[in-house]
Amino acid sequence: HDSVHHADGEITGIFRRVAGVSGNAVRLDGDTAAITVPAVRAPAMKEAFTVKAWIVINVYPWNWVPIVDQRRDEKAGYFFGIDSFGHLGIQLAVNGQWEFLTSQQNLPLKRWVFVAATFDPSQGMTLYVDGKAAGRRATQGGFDPAAGEDLLIGRVRAPMLPAQWLHPKYPVWYSFDGIVDEIELLEGAAS
Repeated sequence: HDSVHHADGEITGIFRRVAGVSGNAVRLDGDTAAITVPAVRAPAMKEAFTVKAWIVINVYPWNWVPIVDQRRDEKAGYFFGIDSFGHLGIQLAVNGQWEFLTSQQNLPLKRWVFVAATFDPSQGMTLYVDGKAAGRRATQGGFDPAAGEDLLIGRVRAPMLPAQWLHPKYPVWYSFDGIVDEIELLEGAAS
């Protein structure tokens, strides 16, 4: 339940409610779990915005996995997530171009980490890990929202090829393997 806009999402797949940094959190299984907020109820991200969450990563994913994803074919919207090496990243559409920023540092496993990303049309993108800047990329221009797309938390939008060669060579469905808590989508780029 979104306590601000009262936009209820649906949790599907295998999950558990566990203790979070504040109240309860959701433990996703890495395979089937997903949280979906229908587009009509999802917060509409506009010009400048901030996405933040508390997470615990159990294992790194097969490939990029979203913490929060509201995009359309890498042509509109945004993606905030983790890659197969544990790097944090934000990807988004700016003036018709798909832009991305990835942190240099790997996020730790099996402990709470506060992660955030901001976008400002005049400043670009910034990533934060535990309140410290973990990457910046200048961009110029406005954000292209993915109106009409559902907001996904913790699950890939379509099957993806695993990033590492030792994994299967065919696209697979998967989700975030860990805990998510206190996800916030805010207007404006927070400092």
